[in-house]
Amino acid sequence: MKRGHVPIRRCIACGQRRPAHEMLHFKVVEDSIVLVARNDNAPGRGCYACPEEKCLEKALNKGRLERALRRKIVAAPSKEGLLRGLEKKG
Repeated sequence: MKRGHVPIRRCIACGQRRPAHEMLHFKVVEDSIVLVARNDNAPGRGCYACPEEKCLEKALNKGRLERALRRKIVAAPSKEGLLRGLEKKG
């Protein structure tokens, strides 16, 4: 069994703390476009959200992404697209 540091991140919607690998990672790419990435070590500002419908809805609809990423968001992923992707994985 592998031991070591497990990064803990806070959800921008509900504030719950979880291991980073259990959460969705949002990143700013180029001209304020938000990209959902897992295990992406690209430089830049990012934030995390729980992979649950209520958290995604809160994060996408209340301007929390803009506040967490400290940028005006031009294009953000849709909640429906994110949920479809989660259903396929899990």
